[in-house]
Amino acid sequence: MCAAKHLNAAGKLYCLLYDTDLDVMFLSRGSEPAGYGMDVSRNVLPELEIHGEAAVAFDYTKPTIDRSGHGSQNTFDAMSYLVGARYQTETDAILIAEYYRNGKGYRTTEMEDFAMFSDLAYAAYLASGNTALLQRASRASANNYGGANAMVDYLYVRASQPEPFNVLYLTPSLTCVANLDDGSFSVAPEVLYTRITNLELRMKAMILSGAFGSEFGEKAGDFRLELRARAFFQLGRAFE
Repeated sequence: MCAAKHLNAAGKLYCLLYDTDLDVMFLSRGSEPAGYGMDVSRNVLPELEIHGEAAVAFDYTKPTIDRSGHGSQNTFDAMSYLVGARYQTETDAILIAEYYRNGKGYRTTEMEDFAMFSDLAYAAYLASGNTALLQRASRASANNYGGANAMVDYLYVRASQPEPFNVLYLTPSLTCVANLDDGSFSVAPEVLYTRITNLELRMKAMILSGAFGSEFGEKAGDFRLELRARAFFQLGRAFE
């Protein structure tokens, strides 16, 4: 729980140190626990950049629910970090690969326990019409278990190629996020078209795969297709 009526002081320091970009950030203890973080980025070759991030949240409280529905809380200092690289080819194709470790995340057994409890809650609702357990599972999913990157170890890979085969204004890309703990993953092919000034047209598919109790295997669907249009415009006149 967050305490009320506290001053939350935060700060960020940036510097360029020996051709390396460095950021250091802090959040003082207040209505949220104290935390510190840093990130670095460096071009080791003209076409290759490497980067990393690290953060620690002190006294982080992680709520868990076992397969019988019993809740508990564990308070600890959560350390998270990311390491990655970005490579740009001569044809302007961009390849990004990152490993992310979420110190606040749930272990495989904890996620499986929650999946078992969710099934138990749904069975209880079908048998009696009582929604109490189902509502509790829904709240836990919305607040914790169902969040983005809710587990511990992840691999992120993205590839994009502007204007392939000289097709102007077209940028296809492919993004994959793999949960290294339970073997589930998502694959998202995407096409962006910008031929019309101030208008983006985007088509994106999302394919999810995973076993029972896994993060992506427990999502509501295993396939989704999105079509989006985004327009840019200016209202009024700028002051001179």
